[in-house]
Amino acid sequence: AGVSAGGSMPLQAVTNALIPRMNRGSPVFVISSLEGDGTTLPAIRALSSHGHTVYVLSPNSIDLERLVSRIPRMAYEVLKMERQNRLMSLNGYGANVIDWVPDIDLAQALLQVKKG
Repeated sequence: AGVSAGGSMPLQAVTNALIPRMNRGSPVFVISSLEGDGTTLPAIRALSSHGHTVYVLSPNSIDLERLVSRIPRMAYEVLKMERQNRLMSLNGYGANVIDWVPDIDLAQALLQVKKG
């Protein structure tokens, strides 16, 4: 039996499977655009409530999309506001959230963890 990445497992299912196997207080890093998975917020809340320090590194796909295509200004502003609301919600659940914008390399984005 083999395992292959499919990318279709909701984060909540992953955290439900892993939480019982992780030491309480272990840091957890989540790298996600936060799009297309309605279980992200409850999964982060569950991790935090089990004593884990949660770091979310979220590549900003909206700004990246704006760089490579011409999103109408109004649509861009609405998408940007929705993303900011998701990031603030995660922060409210105890996650340390890094909004990784396209013009910052990964090393610089991760340095925000140390500053935060």
